[in-house]
Amino acid sequence: MRQSLKICIMIILASCALAVGAQEKLPLKLIATTPMPDFTGDFDHFGVDLKGSRLFLAAEDHKTVEVFDLRTGKRIHSIEGFGHPLTMAYLPESDHLIVTNGDTDDLALVDCKNYKIINTLKLGKGVDHSAYNPVNKYFYVENGGGPDAKTHALAIIDTRSFKIVGEVPGLSGDSNEGMVIDRAGKKLYVNLTGSD
Repeated sequence: MRQSLKICIMIILASCALAVGAQEKLPLKLIATTPMPDFTGDFDHFGVDLKGSRLFLAAEDHKTVEVFDLRTGKRIHSIEGFGHPLTMAYLPESDHLIVTNGDTDDLALVDCKNYKIINTLKLGKGVDHSAYNPVNKYFYVENGGGPDAKTHALAIIDTRSFKIVGEVPGLSGDSNEGMVIDRAGKKLYVNLTGSD
């Protein structure tokens, strides 16, 4: 019994030593900040253009999508014309950005050469979260829910034609709080917060 107790104490002490050593090598390191003195309120999701070194940020309260240079961290443009920008996906093949627009319950298609909205696509109430599948080029968008709704749906948008090509109806609860698609593009995981 005493030998077992000694071994347990040694294992605990060794674990603590490993944990302390692991804390010295932090997994993330702050390398820069970008001050935004004129901005207040909430920011939502990001989109990224790796080839063009741009980061897109939904500035909800300002009703804009802000564009940053990834190399310098500087804000280089402010895209206007949104009701309530939320989530987005950058489409490298066309140099377009597709943005969910909460207050107007639509999607906005942005030409990233001149930073202008070139098209919109009306969806049902409750437009919010989205996920882009780079394998089949489909964009899945939460809609059809909203306050007090028992169910909601996902609209399936073909990003090449910017048209609705399907729907996943009857998801439980009034909304979801995020989605992710596996790397093979075959499975979509949806966090159904409305139904826990």
